[in-house]
Amino acid sequence: MTRRWDGTEFPVDIMLSPIETQAGWSVIATVRDIIVRKRVEEELRKSPKGLETRVWERTAELTRANKTLPRAALPPLHANSE
Repeated sequence: MTRRWDGTEFPVDIMLSPIETQAGWSVIATVRDIIVRKRVEEELRKSPKGLETRVWERTAELTRANKTLPRAALPPLHANSE
């Protein structure tokens, strides 16, 4: 994390690259704002949990709906599909 001029913090990626110059060795620092990447990672992390929750909710909904159907409305399990 680093701070902007206004004092707000944001995540960064820092890459250091050594270079040799006539004066000797130095390091070039490249600093990138990665706030968008962090937001996407968080959404992806949440996605499977949200999907799993929706699947469980839909399964429960279908189970309740099946219990309210009259037995005659359900095809027999051994029915031939021909």
